Amino acid sequence: MRAFIAIDLPAELKDKIASFQAELKKADVFKGKFVEKENLHLALKFIGEISDKDMAKISKSLEGLSKKHKGFVLSLKGIGAFPSKDYIRVIWIGVDKGGSEAKALHDDINKALKSKESREFVGHLTLARVKAVLDKKKLTEFLDENKEFGSFAVKSIKLMKSELTKQGPKYETIKVFALAD
Repeated sequence: MRAFIAIDLPAELKDKIASFQAELKKADVFKGKFVEKENLHLALKFIGEISDKDMAKISKSLEGLSKKHKGFVLSLKGIGAFPSKDYIRVIWIGVDKGGSEAKALHDDINKALKSKESREFVGHLTLARVKAVLDKKKLTEFLDENKEFGSFAVKSIKLMKSELTKQGPKYETIKVFALAD
């Protein structure tokens, strides 16, 4: 199964982000696919294909790791693009307050899973994957907005299963790991 580790968002924040996605969709500035509201999350680590045996090892590592990290407040602010504003393939919301705590979690997950990352962790929430830009000027105006989406308390991390389907990915929570108080 394909797996990843994520921070889930409260429903009201997902609603606010979905409203912004609708605004962006209405502007008709690119062709691509928006992340469905129910799939919005902040990915800490994409693991990839794993066996049931690997799942048990990962769960055990996350159980211990989660007890070492206290809960924290995370703020979502700003819009950006990967790989750059000149060549837009992914549109995302940035992490403001709480970014260092999310990075510390990511780094400890990498250590616990003995994983080597070739890229620096950039806390973000993917909004859409872009196939073609239709109006670069207008899209860049959206990216330049310093829009604030809100803050929420991160009290747990989730081990998630990702199943790729013709309708898009389907995510399922495998296990929730509470962070320390």
